[in-house]
Amino acid sequence: MEGRSVSFGLYVLVGVLLNVTALGFARFAYGVVMPFMREGLSLSYAQAGMLGTSTALGYLGMVIFAGLLTARWGAKLVVMLGGAGISVSLLGLVWAPSYEWALGMMFLSGVGTALTFTPLIALLVAWFPERRGIVIGFMSSGAGIGMFTAGSLVPIFVEIFPVWGWRSAWAFFGMWSVLVTLLAAFIFKNPPLQKASPEAAVLDPVAEVYKKKEVLRVGIIYFLLGVAYMIPMTFLVGFMLEREIDPAVAGRVVAGGGFLSILSGPLWGMVSDRIGRRTALLISFWAAGAGTSIPVIAPHLVGFVVGQIVLGCTVGGMLSLVQAAATEQVRPPLIGVALGYVTVFFALGQLIGPGAAGWIIDHFGGFQAAFLFSCGMILVGTLFASYIPRDVNSSAAVSQAEYK
Repeated sequence: MEGRSVSFGLYVLVGVLLNVTALGFARFAYGVVMPFMREGLSLSYAQAGMLGTSTALGYLGMVIFAGLLTARWGAKLVVMLGGAGISVSLLGLVWAPSYEWALGMMFLSGVGTALTFTPLIALLVAWFPERRGIVIGFMSSGAGIGMFTAGSLVPIFVEIFPVWGWRSAWAFFGMWSVLVTLLAAFIFKNPPLQKASPEAAVLDPVAEVYKKKEVLRVGIIYFLLGVAYMIPMTFLVGFMLEREIDPAVAGRVVAGGGFLSILSGPLWGMVSDRIGRRTALLISFWAAGAGTSIPVIAPHLVGFVVGQIVLGCTVGGMLSLVQAAATEQVRPPLIGVALGYVTVFFALGQLIGPGAAGWIIDHFGGFQAAFLFSCGMILVGTLFASYIPRDVNSSAAVSQAEYK
């Protein structure tokens, strides 16, 4: 097989490092940096939330085109463009003089993430199609590694550099992005060209994906999850600091949740293979709701720690479960189309979540009200998840076998 000419371990390692940059640093590290950045730039919580929303908007605006650009230019070039965009945005935040400048850099960060993540998965799966499950499992760990790293390092930067601490953190993330992007440019090769599937040519993606109620249901679940999980991701550190918890301790709490999330995707995937996708989704949604509500009920250190442990063990797995559920609603040639379609819903949720939560914090009850709003979104998502067929994973396997 032509894919044997490249190293599986090396490609996966570089892919994980890129995903640490794209998801861990460019997307999720902002929640750790935000309290210090908000103070440094004199931002309101609504403005701080809009910075997170700006990143989601950049991601949403570009994720629709990432697949088309990959098909036209090749996955490697698109990944390099994404890495370059992330590098410019993170280094640009180092010198941010105003809210408007930061807004533009955060938007560019979202664009770079969209150009990196989807083509990266496409490149790796094309090289190693027989090991795609392992590849995607490793890629899901990148976000958790990035969160763990950010939660560990940002308080140290703030302590060492009281004035420039948050800027120093962005400088570290930006230099990491530059180095990893250059490494990927040196290591990666485009996968061999593959002939289009004759079966895929006769399928109608409009009828079998975009208008299919089962796929739409998964998309709605993904949207609600995007709204809900971005709220604690963005505002948990700010909530803890408001409760006079030491910044270093707050960073360690977030880092611990990030560490746990590294393993949650593969763990929940194995559980769902045994008990069914719907049952696993329902359990994970209820657990996430509990993890989000605990800081509301007990807004002290123990409550924050317990809540973050529950979320760390749950959220990464929820994302993997929803993605798996999306692939099971369509026939094999349309799996990529379905994933891209539901990802748009997820990006919309990420777009709305931080801005809405920031507005709630400023006008309606502070952090506790925002976290209750997140719990409400999780509850609605649970209701939609209850309508996923009980044996969806088994029935999908049968239908795919029949299709072959």
